[in-house]
Amino acid sequence: MPHPTRELTTPRSEAPRPNRGPAAGPRNRAAIIDAARVEFRDHGARVPLTRIARRAGVGQGSLYRHFSDRTDLAVAVFSENVERLAAAVSASDTPYVTFMDGVIDEAVEAAVVIDLISQPEEIERTRALADRLQEIVVDVAVRDGRTLNPEVDVEDFINGIFMLSLALSRMLPEERRSRGGRMRRMLDAWFLGAPLTPP
Repeated sequence: MPHPTRELTTPRSEAPRPNRGPAAGPRNRAAIIDAARVEFRDHGARVPLTRIARRAGVGQGSLYRHFSDRTDLAVAVFSENVERLAAAVSASDTPYVTFMDGVIDEAVEAAVVIDLISQPEEIERTRALADRLQEIVVDVAVRDGRTLNPEVDVEDFINGIFMLSLALSRMLPEERRSRGGRMRRMLDAWFLGAPLTPP
């Protein structure tokens, strides 16, 4: 991750698109979210919003029409990621495995986003996200109930996922995948009520 004060160059492959008025709103919003996902991942939480707008091919005014600040944008990125995870879990014959694989991937690839939205002062803005994650966990518990440890309830599950995601978001990028795998083994032992497997 670059030093916060280091100047970042604008992606050369992106150029602002012609202004097509209100009709372009949904497409612009989607482009901004996609650009933010890449820029947060590659350049960290302090990446200039102007850089995100340029990658998306929109003006800065367009970005601010859709998102009030970087946390608002991070919430939108994470919400979209959560919905993709929900769809994958819903289509899977092994909901627990699919969910946990997705959680690890999210914690590794979107660590900056998780860190931005997990600040205590942002609890009201992220309440809907927490509720949506709980819905997915309930779906996993219902559909994979015979696999899961009956002594682990939904709140335990949510707490374990939160601890994993937050811990990985604070690690160096090159450490997240390997350390996430080790933490996953511990959570599997807890959630599945099974012996801890060797690495």
